[in-house]
Formats: sequence, structure tokens, C-alpha cells
Amino acid sequence: MENTTESRETFAASNPTPQGQDGSSLNAAFDVDAFVHASGDGFGNTAPLRSDTGAIDMDAISQVAHVTQGAGKLTRKEKKHAKREMKRRKKEAKKAEKEAKKTYSSIKSQLKDRDKELSDKMADARKKRDSAKDVVNYIGYNKMYQDGICEVEEGMFSSSIAFDDTSYHSVRDEQQKAMFSAITRLYDQFGADTLVQMSVINTPLLKEEVGHRKFFDPERQANDAARNDAQVFNNILNDKVKEGVSNIRRNRYLTYSVTADTAEDAARQLSRIEVESSRILNSIGSKAHLMNGTQRLSVIHSLLNPYKPFLFDYQRDISAKRLQTTKDCIAPTQIDFRPDGHYNDCVKLDNGVYAQVLVMKKFGSELSDRALADMADLPIPMAITWYVQPMDKSKAINYVRTRSAWIDKEIIEEQRSAVNKGYDFSILPQELKYSKEETEDVLDHLQNKNQRLYVFTGLVYTYAESKEALDTQVLRIISTARQNSIELDTYDYRQRQGLNSILPLGHNHVEISRMFTTAQVSILVPFATQELDDAGGNYYGQNKHSRNLVVCNRKKLTSPMGFVCGKTGSGKGMFTKTEMTGTIFSNPTDEIYVIDRAGEYTAIAERYGGSTYHFGVGTGTHLNPFDTVSVEHMTRNEQIAFKVDAMLAQAGASAAEAGSNFSEVDQSLV
Repeated sequence: MENTTESRETFAASNPTPQGQDGSSLNAAFDVDAFVHASGDGFGNTAPLRSDTGAIDMDAISQVAHVTQGAGKLTRKEKKHAKREMKRRKKEAKKAEKEAKKTYSSIKSQLKDRDKELSDKMADARKKRDSAKDVVNYIGYNKMYQDGICEVEEGMFSSSIAFDDTSYHSVRDEQQKAMFSAITRLYDQFGADTLVQMSVINTPLLKEEVGHRKFFDPERQANDAARNDAQVFNNILNDKVKEGVSNIRRNRYLTYSVTADTAEDAARQLSRIEVESSRILNSIGSKAHLMNGTQRLSVIHSLLNPYKPFLFDYQRDISAKRLQTTKDCIAPTQIDFRPDGHYNDCVKLDNGVYAQVLVMKKFGSELSDRALADMADLPIPMAITWYVQPMDKSKAINYVRTRSAWIDKEIIEEQRSAVNKGYDFSILPQELKYSKEETEDVLDHLQNKNQRLYVFTGLVYTYAESKEALDTQVLRIISTARQNSIELDTYDYRQRQGLNSILPLGHNHVEISRMFTTAQVSILVPFATQELDDAGGNYYGQNKHSRNLVVCNRKKLTSPMGFVCGKTGSGKGMFTKTEMTGTIFSNPTDEIYVIDRAGEYTAIAERYGGSTYHFGVGTGTHLNPFDTVSVEHMTRNEQIAFKVDAMLAQAGASAAEAGSNFSEVDQSLV
């Protein structure tokens, strides 16, 4: 500022004020900035010089003003130097402004960069899994916490919900529509940052369990006849098990993964998803519960170690003294991705078990809700899993519009070619015409029917004890899928990615996918028919759809009472005898009272150590209605009052049966 002031004084001294002008006002109004930018002919450039921050750069002005100090006028050389200096500084200011714009990014660009960074990070993690040199590092997760939260990869966490089967195919159309609507709500609740995995897993029973189930315990029976009959019933029911798929446990899991910095942050997101998902599943009669770490490891172990028992405990196996992780406890000793040196479409696990992953490549124009149930009903070990990645509504619409524009371009080129060749341009190839109609239909569903778009990947996994048996199972699965317009194909040279993807961890390693709408995803109904297999229950028959045994424990029902009715010869007596026999075998301490006017149930009582009483004229058996053995715990007056009420009730019932009134006088006589 000091140099600037001196420059103004020097200029005033060397240039006298013209006549008719006020010298003081001229000095006060003199614009140094205009002077610096002036050309040789006068003050032509009045644009202010700004620094990087937008303020006037006083240092630059002072340096230029210092050049003119002590001189009357600027020489041409000095003016050129001042111009060059100002241009340089102006150029630097513009460059700094451009750099500032480059460093600043909008929220949209930040989200885009974050998604790309996360996608690249997950891609690198998948490559590391695929190139792992040992089984432990190959298995697709890092940590499994005891509460069930799994760190799949760094910054990616997942949880699983197990839910029961419920009757879908055996209910009315109105109920099926309500359940289908609930499934659509289940998928639509997930955000675009959540990856959803649905799994239906058929796990065979261990060999020592097949055909040796103990429905009734012979050792608990009262006599030899009951013990012998209980064993006979066990043999009969174990034979019936082979008619259905009771030797296979069918379980259903919903796995969902989110991105978060820490497990604590992920726990809050996963908890909200779990509450809403469980509420929707419970509303359609499917009991759902969150799985803990041991339960999730048990499922993974059953897929990687078929026909082997799962023996694991966090307190025993994971501790500071044991330098091992959960993956060490469930990992097989080997996974051969090129078994026998030449197979490339399957893998070989422990005990010589062959396994194979199939991928869903093509789907028919209309899928049936029986598609998944028909495959899952096959009495073979398998795991059907599919991944669903929701898309933002705006991105989905833009995606479909882009595809529609490409199809329009193909149509125009096809029509142009037809015109040049003299054909009718309105005749289009059927595939192109169908693609256009399908694209317009999808766009209509997204814009007008409140549906969403999902990236879908479907896989099927099965295993057997030999390659021949595995090929037979694969052919059955492919044939069943084709009957429901689903084209399955082998996943050659990609079994590494496929095996990790079928594990219920919520991370998809398979690159084959296609777009599905909400309705198309929901048509893959994971329900078939509700099974009933209560411990300690009685045998009531076989399920119509699955041929599994129906075993029900009436004591677990809210209202265990019941009655048997039916026309003559329909099997009422046989059913009642079976119910009595099953109750004696499963609960030997229960008491059964039968008023048998026809003597139909006498043999059961005598065979199993019961007591039989014959009432009638000349039988010598008498019933004392005033007996107080059952009310000995009451006082004498209470006993008398109880018996009086009982006799009044009996007399009233007899009078009503005879068609006469039981008056108050009659009551007083009694």
C-alpha cells in the first residue's frame, strides 16, 4: 500500500491539472487498476484484476507501481512488461480456478465413484478367492460371528433367516394371490445397495439315520405285547418313509448382504431388514427366525462336506488356545476342480463325492409357480439358489429405454435392408419383433405398475457318490427344469465361482445374469406344501403332494380336542383304534377311557394291559354314583355338594332324553 500511495503522488506531480478541473478530485478518482490495464492510447481496459480468491491482488499492483516510481511517464517497454505480468497472473488465476473445479465433485459423482470403487473392490476379492491355493482361503467369507453376522469381504456383511414351508399349491386361488403379493413386498423392501440370496436346500439324512428312525420307543412300553407292536409300527413307518422324501430335509433360507465400514454399522442395517422380512414371512404362515453363527456354519458344512456329521461349538473350537478359525472347522480336506484329470464341469470333495453346479441360462416367456417346487420335490440332494440385486427405479427405466433404442435401431436397419432388396419392410424377424414387444412390456410395468427391475442369477447344485450317479441326477434336474420353461446348462471351467456362489453367504461370484421384474422374480415361489412331523406324535397318513409322513402331536395344538364323524364303512373305527394305539405307544402314561357298547375296543385294552368293565343286567358289575374317591381332596360338605350336582345333571339328561321336563319338584326329590 505504501508503494501505491507513492505512485499516485508521483503521477500528480508530473502531470499538472488541466484548466477547469479540480486536481484533488482527479487524485481521489484515479483508478490504479485501470491505469495498469491501459493501452498506449488511453485507459481502454477497465476489467479488475482478481487473485485466486476473487480479491484484488495488491502485491501485483504494487510491483508494477514500483516500476513507475520516480518517472514521469511509462515507457513502451515498461507498459509491455506490465501487460505481460498481468496476463501471466490472470492465466494463473484461471488455472487455479480450473483446478478447484476439478477437485470439487458433486454428490452424484461421489456416489458414482463410491459405487465404482466398491465394485472394483468386490471384483478384486472374487479374483483372490478364485486364485486361492488352499481350501480355507478359497471359502468365500472372512469371519463368522457367533450372533450370525458374517463378514463376507472387507466392507461387506450378511445375515440369514431360516423360514418354514407353508401350504401354497394346496390352497385356493385367493390365498395363493395373497401369498404371491406378500412375496412381491418381500423383494420390494430391499434397497439398491442390498444383495438378496434365496436358497432351497435338500439335505439327505445320514446313512445311520435312514430307515432307523424311532417313532415309538419300545423300552417305554408296559408289557411285551406293547413292546413288540411298537417295534412293528417303527418298521412299517420306516418303510413308508422311502415312498416320499422324508429321508431328505428340505430347508429354506433368505440371505441378505449390505456394505458397511464395521460389523456394528452393518448390524443396524441387517436388523431392520430382518424385522421386516420376518414380519412378511410370518404373515403368510411361514415361521421365520434369525440364524446364529453355528446354524449358518452347519448349512455351509452340509454343502461342502456331504454325508458328514457337523460337530462344532464356538466355546470349544474357537478360543485363544486354538489357533483356528471357523473356516478351519468346516472346510473339507480337499476340493479337486479337475477330478480324475479330465472333468471340467464338476468338482470332487472328500470321500470321493462328486458335485456339480448348474446355471439357469434361459427362461420361457411365461414361468409357472410350480417350476421351483417341481425341482425341489425331486428326492435327490440339491441346493437351488438365486441372487436378486435390485436396481434404482430411475436407473432401471434408463436401462430399458437404452435397450429399446438399440432395438429400434436394429428395426430401422432391418427395414432399410428390406427396402433395398425389394421386400416388404413391415415384415420383421420374429426374434426382433418379440424383443421389441417384451421391452415395451417391461417399460410399462416399471412406469405404470409400480414394479422394479432386478439383476437375477440362478444356480442349482447337486452331489453324488459317483460320477455316473451325478450325471443321472443332473439329467433329472435338467429335464424337470425344461418342463417348466427353464433352461439349465453346465458351468464348464467355472466351478470355482459356482461353488462359492451356492453357499448361503450373500455374495455372487457368477457373471451370468439377466433382468427380471418384480413379478418374474416372485413367481419363483419357494413354498410347496406344509409338512407335519412333530416329535412324539401319532401317524395320520401321508402328504398328498410330497408323500411324506404326517406325524402330529396333538398335545402341541392350542385346542387338542376333536371328534370323528363319517358315513358307515368310511373307516371311523379304524382311525380311532390307530389313534388309541399311537397314544399308548408314544405316551404310555396317558389314560384312555372308552364307553364301548359294541365291544369293539375290548381287545386293545386287554392286549396292552388295560382294565375292562362290563355293565349290564346279570353281569355282577355295579357303578356307585356316590363314590367319593375322585374328590377326596375336598371337604365333606364340598364332596356332598359335588355329588348332588352330578346326580342332578344326570337326572336332567335322562329326563331330556325321555322327552319330559325335569321340574324343580323333581329336583328337590333327588
